[in-house]
Amino acid sequence: MALVEGASPQDLLDKAIKAYPNDKVLQCCLEMAPFTGVESYRVGLSAILAKGKLEESDAMSMMLIQTEKDLSTQQFEQFLEVLKKHPEQYEKLRKQIGQLTEFLDKIEEMI
Repeated sequence: MALVEGASPQDLLDKAIKAYPNDKVLQCCLEMAPFTGVESYRVGLSAILAKGKLEESDAMSMMLIQTEKDLSTQQFEQFLEVLKKHPEQYEKLRKQIGQLTEFLDKIEEMI
């Protein structure tokens, strides 16, 4: 919520590391915020407020929003370096990208 309201990702990360040193998912999300932008977090926050949780379909929506963001090759490499520091999240993203690819392939077949 703080990111959506305009808080600094770095300030939030510093506070999260102190307050929640074992919450690697939170730390990963905050480290990726400069690359992902606020829009995907806005979608996630809306889902949480509406349903009380994030579902896989919400994660897909968040990923689709990222495709609209124009990252340079260097920014994408930096994004991957951050993500690789969090192996569980890296593997989840790889799985979600695979699912998204399958979904888009099905849509392409229909067109």
